[in-house]
Amino acid sequence: MLKMIGVLSLVFGVGLGCTQQLPRGEIRSLRTIGKPIPNSGEFTFDAENMVDGNLTTSWQTSTPHDSGVLVEFNNPVNLVKLRIANGFQFMNHPRFGNLLEKNSRVRGMALAMEVKDSDGSISTVTKEIELRDRTEAGYDDVALEQNNVLRIAFKPLSIYPGSKWADLAISEVIFFKK
Repeated sequence: MLKMIGVLSLVFGVGLGCTQQLPRGEIRSLRTIGKPIPNSGEFTFDAENMVDGNLTTSWQTSTPHDSGVLVEFNNPVNLVKLRIANGFQFMNHPRFGNLLEKNSRVRGMALAMEVKDSDGSISTVTKEIELRDRTEAGYDDVALEQNNVLRIAFKPLSIYPGSKWADLAISEVIFFKK
């Protein structure tokens, strides 16, 4: 029986300890903390853009040291890792060209996770991460291994400056759970 479960885990990605992408429906809300950038023409810069599956949209702020994003889950989540598409990864915009290079990107970021403890109380677990500077579209994985996460806040600490705009952008964040 255990051998069959092991085979099913390998073939279908099911079973104990397997990671899977958190479905969008398990996220209750996303919102910008601090001052958001107003939408402009064809662009929107809402926190929702971080989970829309589209690298040509992004969350942005013009005040990176005073802003962030708060993500709330419907239920406690056992987070294994984050996959972050840092910067505005629209590489070939017809009018503006390479928006990844022109907008600022996160260098250092604080993650503050509200966690439901075994006794029912709530505590905050923090982690500082550093992301590499990207010249091409792609993702960086960040290991978390944190159980019972109710909310997670993303707070930029330092940036890689853009060549044209100081606005800080993140295109996508994908959550993986156990």
